[in-house]
Amino acid sequence: MLSASFLNSSSSIQSSEKTEIEIESEKIPIIEEKSIEFLKSIVRNDLRILEFEDNLKIFSLSGQEIGTFHISVKPLIYKNENCFNVKAKSSGLVDGLPCGTELNAFVNYKLETIDQEQFEIIKLPQGQIDRKIIIKLESRSEYSISKVETNQKETSKMIYRIKKNLMSGYISESSNILLQRLMIQNNDIQQISLFTFDSQMNPCTVSYNSLDKRTFSIEGDDIPIIGIERTVDFISDVPVTWQIYFSQDG
Repeated sequence: MLSASFLNSSSSIQSSEKTEIEIESEKIPIIEEKSIEFLKSIVRNDLRILEFEDNLKIFSLSGQEIGTFHISVKPLIYKNENCFNVKAKSSGLVDGLPCGTELNAFVNYKLETIDQEQFEIIKLPQGQIDRKIIIKLESRSEYSISKVETNQKETSKMIYRIKKNLMSGYISESSNILLQRLMIQNNDIQQISLFTFDSQMNPCTVSYNSLDKRTFSIEGDDIPIIGIERTVDFISDVPVTWQIYFSQDG
């Protein structure tokens, strides 16, 4: 599994100068009011249903096991606020290349991300890429996002700052986990568009849609499942779509 200490294991890395960038309002995608209202309405429900822990295996379309995934969501008080501690770890193969991710975040009951640390690693034939992104609510009015990326022996460091009032409709990787579970638990999957950041910290649209209900066979039993389609319109890359299916209890 990937860990923060593993990312700092190399002693021969050359560091570049740290650069700071202010993310301006004109770069934020326009979010429809109905999406904001849906986000507000869904978090008025009983959020205790969000507490869970899962250990899963990842399979390719051909049925081959290619990785593992662990996730947990636990309620707690963080910085004097009711929050969820969201943790996730995955390791496996993507297009035959070893990779791993680790996520540790604190999200409040409004699905606002207070703190999030995300680590990613991918091993390429020409070398290893490590990426660390930390999102913090520095004050009541501003977020900071730090990104450290190591590509073979070079490291780049970037700091991004964005006003908190521009983060309405923002969905991080951790709050996305909570949002999808809420949609399933409340049987309320609507077509909405919010925003997130791509790997280059460009604000980009993330949209959600419902998928047709279907059944999944497990050891001869047909289990009803419910699906959500999530699409991120990356600025720095082509759009990517995930189709995620859940059991009816989430």
